[in-house]
Amino acid sequence: MGRAATTTLFGSLGTAKYDSLQTKLERRFSNGVQVSMAYTWARRRGYTDEDSGDGSGFFRIPRFYDRTYGDLNQDIRQNFQMTAICETPFGKGKRLLADSPLGMILGGWQSMD
Repeated sequence: MGRAATTTLFGSLGTAKYDSLQTKLERRFSNGVQVSMAYTWARRRGYTDEDSGDGSGFFRIPRFYDRTYGDLNQDIRQNFQMTAICETPFGKGKRLLADSPLGMILGGWQSMD
């Protein structure tokens, strides 16, 4: 006669692994403009389970757990970001509306593109 009871597994199947290479370039210009570029190459691997949305591929036999090790759903290989920041030309010490109440309100802001 075989076993009829179920056994709940407590604990993790292993450790997820995240490796990445990140680089960033930033340049500031004298007229209040700043440009920034960032690039990330990454890889995320680990054991999948039903909670990750890959329930159909999960082996419930401990002997075959190694077959569920691979790229995770959250694995984003490449990410590129570029940002430009420009100061507004209004307010104290600027060329437009330097001494006006409107310049005090509009001055000191930055525009991100």
